[in-house]
Amino acid sequence: MNSATPADIRGFLTAQQQAQPEHLLSYFNPPITNTRPAKTVELAELWDEITSEQHRPLTERLRTTTDPTERKKLKAGLPFVTPVGCFNYPRRDADLIAPSGLVVLDFDKVPSVREARAALPADEVIGDDVMLMFTSPTGNGVKAFLRTDPDGDYLTNFRIYADYLSSKYPVLGLVADESGKNLARLCFIPYDPTAYLHPSYTSAWITQ
Repeated sequence: MNSATPADIRGFLTAQQQAQPEHLLSYFNPPITNTRPAKTVELAELWDEITSEQHRPLTERLRTTTDPTERKKLKAGLPFVTPVGCFNYPRRDADLIAPSGLVVLDFDKVPSVREARAALPADEVIGDDVMLMFTSPTGNGVKAFLRTDPDGDYLTNFRIYADYLSSKYPVLGLVADESGKNLARLCFIPYDPTAYLHPSYTSAWITQ
């Protein structure tokens, strides 16, 4: 386990970065083979889309089908983002042009989505770092975007958060998918009317 802690990461963030978060991501239209970004989105814009009705029909079909092939096909029909930041075409790790200052943790097939979602923002160490959190497209996992040092090593920061959560919450199954270590990792955008957005972000978004 890495000897550093989430608190060490937070120490790199300025007061302004903590009070007025700004995280830009590349947004891609389906299919999943598409490697050309359609636009750049702010995290609050992403939250707005997730909580809207836009992807409700496809998400509900995805969560009710029992056919693995059909489920995969439906999931591939959702748009997606690159949580680590903004990318140039053709969306490889080397094409990252602007880090978002976020680490994405993907917890698949957790025993209780409700308990996992409640634990993350309430955690006394990393709770204030959870900027966006929502239920996965399949409905049995949780995706969390945590702020980190944008100038730091992404893999190191990923490892710090992943190790901390897996050791503290073994019963909740908070074991991050190792594919989240990849810079160009994709994240599908589902429908989740209860998606969590950091309070400071929510306040800034509402006043716009």
